[in-house]
Amino acid sequence: MEQIYTVKVKCRPNPGLAYPSERAYSSSTVGGLALAHLFLAAIGFTLCALGYATHCEYIGGVVMIIGALSAGLVGLLACKRWYVDRNIRWFLVVSVLSCLCSTVSAVLSCVVLIRQAHPVHWPGPDLNDTSTFNVTAVEAEPGEVEPVVEFRREIYVHIFLASVVECVWSVLSVKIAWKGVKNGLKKMRKKKNNNNYPQKRCQGVGQESRPDILENIRKSSLDPKFGNYSDVVKELCRLQRTSDRLVVGALYPVESEHPQLPLPESHLEYRQRIEKFLQSGSEQCDSGIS
Repeated sequence: MEQIYTVKVKCRPNPGLAYPSERAYSSSTVGGLALAHLFLAAIGFTLCALGYATHCEYIGGVVMIIGALSAGLVGLLACKRWYVDRNIRWFLVVSVLSCLCSTVSAVLSCVVLIRQAHPVHWPGPDLNDTSTFNVTAVEAEPGEVEPVVEFRREIYVHIFLASVVECVWSVLSVKIAWKGVKNGLKKMRKKKNNNNYPQKRCQGVGQESRPDILENIRKSSLDPKFGNYSDVVKELCRLQRTSDRLVVGALYPVESEHPQLPLPESHLEYRQRIEKFLQSGSEQCDSGIS
């Protein structure tokens, strides 16, 4: 009885198959985060406008608006100009700043709500003008809450919720921006002959290392059809051509059955060889059965 085993291998997707704007970091994801920051900034601006309409002097919402608006604008810049490495770094910095601003706004909102729930009574007599001509000094009945105070309390609660959501969104933005900074592409420097190569610095010296000329000559000496093979196969092919088969003769004597190294075969040749092998095996099975 045959036993069939299923092996599932989970690996990261090949970055070569992704779009250029999705290799270092996902520009579409950064754009979505930026739009969410702008939306939260618009909500905070609306709440602050309603609060100032009732002569409220609360500044916690303004702090949250500044952080969310900055993160949204820099996120749109990192989304549109993904090919500039410093944009994702600025998005990381502004996301951290937005996280701090939203945290401060949430703390201030909690303090204001606690003070409204438990107001501080200063010692001393209450001086109220209860004359008949002062209409604005009419006291409310015990247990009655003024509509303006209740409206302000609702605004504080909504600003607190918006600050919490902005803090969570900023933490997510920091995570994605940090991944983009780590996966950033190497800086390319342009030479006089319009050839780009990554900048490398020598350890402990601080000077840029020159390109390896011998490495370029060794690679250019091979045929283009060997470009996809490993360095070991390329080196064997180069030795086989330049040494007039002396190295090959030392590795494989002439008296042996295989006097020379096998040349690297292409995918089509490998496929044909496997098909011939399978065909010969099926013929042997048929002859054995007959």
